Amino acid sequence: MLAAGGVGATAAVVGMRAKSWFGPDRLPIDGGYAPAGNELGWHNGTVRTVWHVNTSRPLVALTFDDGPEPDWTPRVLDALDELGAKATFFVVGERLVKNAGLVKGRYARHEVGNHTWAHKDLAQRDERKVREQLRRCHDAITEHVGRVPTLLRRRGGTSAGPR
Repeated sequence: MLAAGGVGATAAVVGMRAKSWFGPDRLPIDGGYAPAGNELGWHNGTVRTVWHVNTSRPLVALTFDDGPEPDWTPRVLDALDELGAKATFFVVGERLVKNAGLVKGRYARHEVGNHTWAHKDLAQRDERKVREQLRRCHDAITEHVGRVPTLLRRRGGTSAGPR
């Protein structure tokens, strides 16, 4: 009897928490990891997530997050230029606006993706706030890089669920 009561109480608590984790105002943007052995991606009809791409060629994909920042972004771009290498930069919109002069014309051969306006954890925001974070960064990239971004990297972490 006691065990059944404990299970019932636990289920009630989980049920109450789940209401804040899921719902029409919550987007499916949260943690987890993507080991190479898992499926290539996930698709829910509007959001496509790619974990990795099979290739027969030996390739390395270089990605840089959280910039641009004056202390490291120019050095990274200089090194890539020297090597003739390409990379993907996931920029934070407010940092891009603040440091636009550092990267003016320097992202031309690189991919530039959306990493939110202010580096916020999207899993902690409702749909309206998520859309605002993504839209503002999208607009900053379009204005300062001159291209429409097609990639998004959410803020990192290894969350197993909402915090």
